[in-house]
Amino acid sequence: MNSNTIKKVGSVLLIITGAIILLTEMYTATKNYYFQSIGIIFLMIGLFLINSNIKSKSEQNSFIEDKQEEEND
Repeated sequence: MNSNTIKKVGSVLLIITGAIILLTEMYTATKNYYFQSIGIIFLMIGLFLINSNIKSKSEQNSFIEDKQEEEND
């Protein structure tokens, strides 16, 4: 498997695991704040890993701007 694919699958699993932990802790009678903290940490790490792979708009539009500059010359 490709390393990017492993990172994507891992980050999605972290998000799902964190969400499940948080949802189960919301609906239990006794609250365990350690599990809630772990759920939030998993959720944030998963979101960070997905967000770090997304390119910014300025990098994506640079090819279009370069192409337009070539046409104007």
